[in-house]
Amino acid sequence: MLDHIIKKIIKDSDSVEKPSVRMQYGKLTSVVGMTMNLLLFAGKFFVGNLSGSIAIVSDSFNNLSDAATCFINLFGFFLAGKPADKGHPFGHGRIEYITGLVMSFLIILIGFEFLRTSINRIIHPAALSFSPVMMIILLGSILVKGWMFFFYRGIGKKIHSQTIIAASVDSFSDIAITTTTFLCLIISVQFHLKIDGYVGVLVSILVLFAGYSVAKDALSPLLGRETDPEVVLKIRNILTSDSSVIGVHDIIVHDYGPGRMMASAHVEVPVCGDFMQLHDSIDTLERRVSDELRIPLTIHMDPIDMDNESTNELRRVVGGIVNDISSAISVHDFRVVSGMTHSNLIFDVAVPPDFPMENDEIRSLIEGKLSDVRKEKFYLVIQFDRAYME
Repeated sequence: MLDHIIKKIIKDSDSVEKPSVRMQYGKLTSVVGMTMNLLLFAGKFFVGNLSGSIAIVSDSFNNLSDAATCFINLFGFFLAGKPADKGHPFGHGRIEYITGLVMSFLIILIGFEFLRTSINRIIHPAALSFSPVMMIILLGSILVKGWMFFFYRGIGKKIHSQTIIAASVDSFSDIAITTTTFLCLIISVQFHLKIDGYVGVLVSILVLFAGYSVAKDALSPLLGRETDPEVVLKIRNILTSDSSVIGVHDIIVHDYGPGRMMASAHVEVPVCGDFMQLHDSIDTLERRVSDELRIPLTIHMDPIDMDNESTNELRRVVGGIVNDISSAISVHDFRVVSGMTHSNLIFDVAVPPDFPMENDEIRSLIEGKLSDVRKEKFYLVIQFDRAYME
């Protein structure tokens, strides 16, 4: 039902990678969010003042902050949808992440303010009142926020927007907050317990935690988070589908905002292959990744000698040694330069993030184990690649 309505409102709604389509989704979620949250604010603010409950008043202003963040999101999607220009050749997509960060600061600010107010209510408690109107408004608020949670989550996943997914998380926390506040009001009136201030503190802490979660999710892509393994796997599968590609490594994906990724990769090709044919194959692979994944890709070719049995044997020996040290590290770009007194073994070692051993320690282990199994004299020229993902 929701998809049918969205298709009526948003033209070309399935092309979620297009900035113009994303802007329409952002506009839709922002307008719906602002409208719903302003109505909830008005209802809860009325009920909170009528009952004298600081917890409900705090919850109402949480909805007001949600309405403000919806406006910020609308502004952010508008800016993020601007095309690339001279000063920003990769576009403005990261503004989506920045608006999420601004949203988190507003949520945290509201949380601290109501924490202060709630502590004051604990020091100076007051009696509460209750009516059927209050019950209807609070229960209605829970149902509305439940609908908004599914609305945000569905669109957030569809367009892969961390900002909208964060709004769904915020809606879920609002459900918990309003439910807790509702129960607090009933308990306070029925049993004459002045727990309003304490529940207000709990509500404030939940709001602060929601702000922290949104901040973390928004800040992560700005700092440079790990690439989605599924994206890397899709790139790898396309590259290895060509029979001229022996191996793939150093896949790096740069995120310039949702739908705005660029990537680079190294592929190993036979050293004896026809250069023009290999170049044509590489061009074809770059176009496939761009067409199928909408990720512009730059490929670097690494020529590998697969016909020299002596080199192949050394590659297997060194690969086995590295695997014995840890299955998490691997060897690529293996070459041998033979000489009269010694041979140079030139290769790269890919090391995952946070690997416990230092480069010099890994080198020493490889040299020691190699001298145990081979009596020839080798000099190791190792390039350590600290991989960008596991």
